[in-house]
Amino acid sequence: MVQKNNQDQHHDKHATAGFAAGVCFCACLAVFWAIPLAAVAKNYGTPVKISVGYQPYYAEAWSAAVLRGLHLQARFLPAGSSVNFYIANRGLVLVRALEEGKIQIAYLGDVPAVLAAASGDATIVAVPATSENQCSVLLVRPGAPANLTALAHWLNGRRIAVPRNSCSESFLDHLLRTDNIHPAAVYNQDPGTIATAFRAGLLDAAVVWQPAATRIQSAGLARAALTGADLHWHDGAFLLIRNDLIRTRPDIVKDWLRAELAAENYLADPANRQAVVQILAGQTMNYTTAELRQALATLSSKHGLRRDFTLTPQARAVLRQASTFLAGRHRLGAHAGLAVQDRFAAAILRQSASAAAQ
Repeated sequence: MVQKNNQDQHHDKHATAGFAAGVCFCACLAVFWAIPLAAVAKNYGTPVKISVGYQPYYAEAWSAAVLRGLHLQARFLPAGSSVNFYIANRGLVLVRALEEGKIQIAYLGDVPAVLAAASGDATIVAVPATSENQCSVLLVRPGAPANLTALAHWLNGRRIAVPRNSCSESFLDHLLRTDNIHPAAVYNQDPGTIATAFRAGLLDAAVVWQPAATRIQSAGLARAALTGADLHWHDGAFLLIRNDLIRTRPDIVKDWLRAELAAENYLADPANRQAVVQILAGQTMNYTTAELRQALATLSSKHGLRRDFTLTPQARAVLRQASTFLAGRHRLGAHAGLAVQDRFAAAILRQSASAAAQ
């Protein structure tokens, strides 16, 4: 198979509009300036109270856990600001929280990010990472064939589970279509239920994300048969902010992105690996430090995290494939508008590069 080099670096190219596949992607912040600029400007630098949703059980967006663990919000937000961190184990929980205004910022995988950005309530403003092996781990029960060709035949008529409306489901759909696999059933199960079903002998295979994949393997319940890297498949983590916060406090958007960039840089430094494991251990349940350390190692592997930050061509391609998947399953309108805007992230990245060069 063709191997692709992982790039652990930020990219300075960005785009906010002009691509479509199944939905209409658009930069939509122009409408936000209906509030007089003077009214917005007078709030700059004043404290805010916001809620941020993230999934410490989703390794591709572990920068959020690092940001919280290092208290970077206190370093970058106006003095006196308060942040409530809202933990979820599924992206759809955060999508609903965004729509209901319970949180203002969310870290989501590509499929739930598309659902949230198409709702009209939030905009994709940055890309913490894309990857080939984080949200696309095919686990199979012991005794399944090791040869990939034989495995494709073996999967026919088998019981497979995957969390619905997730980047893992999008990958499973691609795998089944690519290899013309026809399972007996595809169950909608979260990673915890998948582990239980493997233990009870009720499943033959499943697709999950890291670190759940590592935990299930560590328990001896299943083994990883392949990842997205084997099919040159990419997925991604995206940072979304509610439109009303972007409209009224663009300074807070920039402050949060500065904190996010600092967290990504810390996460990428191998010297911080043990500290990151301790941060993750403090924000997760039922994971051992050994499991977290092993899952963290996959981030820096050849097909691990690519630190996009802005909407690079790779990140936009991930959004297109997620949109195509959802439209194909009739879960997204064919002409739904998808709000994306990375000009804030691009500006922060340029400022960071300029400061580093001095």
